[in-house]
Amino acid sequence: MQEGNYTQAAQYVSSQTAVEYQTDIPSFLTLMSKGGNPDNISRWTSVKVISEQIDGTKAVVKVKITAKPDGKETTYDSEIPMSKEDDIWKLRLTSRGYVIQ
Repeated sequence: MQEGNYTQAAQYVSSQTAVEYQTDIPSFLTLMSKGGNPDNISRWTSVKVISEQIDGTKAVVKVKITAKPDGKETTYDSEIPMSKEDDIWKLRLTSRGYVIQ
């Protein structure tokens, strides 16, 4: 299912994660891509979905993250693996909140 340029998996990453983790999506994705260290979260962060690959109940959503933690802009790509269970796209996290690859 597609809506605009986003698949259901990408929509889930960009909308539901913020609700579940009570944080904004850029901060959440920054936290996940930096190994879960909360010291690396910056409010000056943006996330853009680059692509989504869906294969049945598995998906990988690629995002471009731009952060300015110390006033210097840093941009990097990150992949977010997801799985679909009971018609809901989910992130698999460890007990510390790291994304399981």
